[in-house]
Amino acid sequence: MRVILTTLLLFTTSLFGPALPAEAASQPHWSTTTIDGPDGAMAVESVTDASDKGSRPLVLLLSGTKGFFKPAYRTMAERFAAAGMDAYLVPYLSARDLHEIARAGSAPARIRYYATRQARWIETVRKIATALNADPHHNGKIGVFGLSLGAQVASAVSANNQQFSAVVLVDGGFPEGYRTPVTSMPPLQLIWGEADRAFPISGAKRLETQMKQLGGPVTLTTYPGMSHGFILAQDRPEAIKAWSVAAHFFQTSLSR
Repeated sequence: MRVILTTLLLFTTSLFGPALPAEAASQPHWSTTTIDGPDGAMAVESVTDASDKGSRPLVLLLSGTKGFFKPAYRTMAERFAAAGMDAYLVPYLSARDLHEIARAGSAPARIRYYATRQARWIETVRKIATALNADPHHNGKIGVFGLSLGAQVASAVSANNQQFSAVVLVDGGFPEGYRTPVTSMPPLQLIWGEADRAFPISGAKRLETQMKQLGGPVTLTTYPGMSHGFILAQDRPEAIKAWSVAAHFFQTSLSR
């Protein structure tokens, strides 16, 4: 698989919320990696700490149904970079996907569309992970962060797959109608708004129970009063706390 690295300098002088230990000396550096995927070339934005010259784990961020339009995704990516990882915004949703999802008009229509594309989205993420991990600057550990629809893809991608070492799922779990038997999962952090109506908290608790039955580490962190996608509201203290929970989890799980 061809990977071409082109540099796109972008320095950000501040991060939101309480600082992580390594954050004060961090120098976030953004770049773009072009990867040949199942549907053609994809431009994958990434951020790293330019002051860290050692090998680092990588974290793939998978967005919800509207893509990476919210600035919180980039802020979270910088938070992960400050915690010692290279963070990648993975555009598994094509321009056509974003258009079709936006025009679907109802939740049942969106779910029907998801079913036609899930296999391709999973393939795309796995190919991107393989390509990026070939970079000698990476240490072989891969984490994946998924929100809502991205959480569905992240859970399916990482199930029964030794390629991934840690998973954060926010307001979402396995795709509706998922039939593949799950025999193993990487260490898992669930982050959920207790007022989520799209994916109620009861589903999070069921998922927590199922993962515990597999014998793997799983933690559910909930936020009272928070609705679906609260983690993207970067003016909310609950969102900032959730970023820190995710960053700490990746920092701990991917350094082992």
